Amino acid sequence: TYPTTTITQFTPTGATYVPSTGVFTAEIGTHKLQVGDEIEIAPYSITFTCELDNNATEHAVPEAHHPFYKKKIKLTAVTATGIECNVGAVANGGGVHTFVSAITNAIEGERQHPAYKKPVVVAGTTNTTITLNVGTSSDTSTHTFVSATANNIKTAKDLFSNMFIKSFLK
Repeated sequence: TYPTTTITQFTPTGATYVPSTGVFTAEIGTHKLQVGDEIEIAPYSITFTCELDNNATEHAVPEAHHPFYKKKIKLTAVTATGIECNVGAVANGGGVHTFVSAITNAIEGERQHPAYKKPVVVAGTTNTTITLNVGTSSDTSTHTFVSATANNIKTAKDLFSNMFIKSFLK
C-alpha cells in the first residue's frame, strides 16, 4: 500500500569511522535512501582494525556497549552509492579505523514516505474529489490513481471521535 515504509538490506563493500567526530560512512551500492532516513547496523556485522594496536586485531561492531547498538540512526548525508551518519565519538580519539569486512545484509535501511501514518493537509476539494499535499517527491512522473480501501480516509473529526470513545470506554 502507499504511502508506506520500505525496508532494504545492504552489504557494505567499504566503510569508514572517524572516532573523534563519530562520523560513519559506508559504501552500500545503489540505493534510494535520503537524508533523514534511518539505518540500523546489525550487531557485530562490520569489522575494522584500529591504529591503537597497529591494526593487529579485528573488532566487529557494533558491540553491546556502543551507543548505536540495536538502535536506529538517522542519515546525515547520502551519495548515489553511500551513506553517512553519526554513531558517536570516542573520548580519547580511538585511532584511525580500517575497514576489513562486513557480513551480508549488515545494514538495514528504512525509508518512509513523508505522509506515512501522519495527518496531511487537504489542499482542495470539489463535489467528487479531494486534493492532498503529501510532500515533495523526486519522482516527477505522472501518478495515476488505481484503487483504495473502502472507508480508508479519516478526518480529524473521525480520529477525535474514536479517541474520545476509546478513552470513555476505559
